[in-house]
Amino acid sequence: MTSVRRLQMRMLERLIRLVPGVSLQMSVRELGALDWPIKRPRPYRRRLFDAALAPMAPRVRKMCPSFKEVHDYFKELKSSYSEWELALVAHIRGIIKKEGYQVMGICHRLATKQRTEWLTRNQLRLKGLEFRDYGNRIIRKVFEDTPLQPLNDTIFVATNCQLFGKDINALRAMITECEKIDWLMPIAVVYGSRILSISEVKELCKLPSFEDHRAQTVQLLSRPSMDLISTISYHTHDLIRTLEMVGKQKTST
Repeated sequence: MTSVRRLQMRMLERLIRLVPGVSLQMSVRELGALDWPIKRPRPYRRRLFDAALAPMAPRVRKMCPSFKEVHDYFKELKSSYSEWELALVAHIRGIIKKEGYQVMGICHRLATKQRTEWLTRNQLRLKGLEFRDYGNRIIRKVFEDTPLQPLNDTIFVATNCQLFGKDINALRAMITECEKIDWLMPIAVVYGSRILSISEVKELCKLPSFEDHRAQTVQLLSRPSMDLISTISYHTHDLIRTLEMVGKQKTST
């Protein structure tokens, strides 16, 4: 019994001797890595530099911004544009006017390989279409204060791209080519300043030729005016002949 008691006392003494050393070591490590994200002591020169600089540059207490300040900051950041972005917006507007683009197709796109995207660009260019992906933020600024501004809050909110064409025949090319591409889906089409739905464009694509349809439309619209002109001219000439006959009768009498 006494031997067991002595053994317990010896183990307790050894434990007491070990505990201060462990606590001292842990405190030194914690002080060394107080401002360091990695749980290890910093180099000696770094600690010496911090100790020498501490009286000259005291720590500044940082205040956490409120939720309203953070919300206002990100709102202002979202609505503001840098000089580079404004220059890009002016460049896009200049290209649209210079190239004479009258048709714009807005398509929802999926992620694809860069090689596939460039191959699709070249294929669409052969069909008279220009594939562009400037991002919704830039496109919203391009169409700001224009008849197409309602698209900013309804269409330009997802991963979109644009297809530009120069004439009305580009409508048919957009629908037919997008059906062949599995990562492009048209969602709206703009012709001039008018926004067309995909269902309307598909109905137009069923016509044999846009130029023939345009000629027929112009002919139908011009027919009433031509009939009106011929009717007015007939009555005018009839009135002139009647007045001439009346004048001749008066002179003869």
